[in-house]
Amino acid sequence: MARTVRPGRQTLECAARDTLTDVLVPGAPVSEVLGILLDNARVHGRGTVRVTVRDLEDALAFDVSDEGAVAGEPARLFDRGHTEGGPGVGIGLALARDPAVSLGGRISLAASARPRHLHLLIPVDRDEAQESSGGAGRGCSTGLLAVLRS
Repeated sequence: MARTVRPGRQTLECAARDTLTDVLVPGAPVSEVLGILLDNARVHGRGTVRVTVRDLEDALAFDVSDEGAVAGEPARLFDRGHTEGGPGVGIGLALARDPAVSLGGRISLAASARPRHLHLLIPVDRDEAQESSGGAGRGCSTGLLAVLRS
């Protein structure tokens, strides 16, 4: 799946690599975190924003990158109150971390601060997904599209 959206000045490109449609993730918390990461890229990033979903067997990786750079200290990026300058009060990325951690996942910044590349890792239980009737979550592709539409 690949999708390009052009909201205003920035372009949003989305792709899912080697992901199975039967992998379920908790829709609301994952959508909340992805929404925060996309908003952060829109406000603080530059150029094309790319969202890629990768299947890592025991987890799904949602990679959000743009062509900007991390201003200031990358180690403080997820600290509440830390801001990269410009609009914002420094709570977005700290707020995104909480639901990710509650799912057993994590958010991290790639080693290079340029381009900005954030990773959201969400563990998946394939046995549970196969037994589920579909009410507990959504397939990752469907969930990603729902976030992009909002």
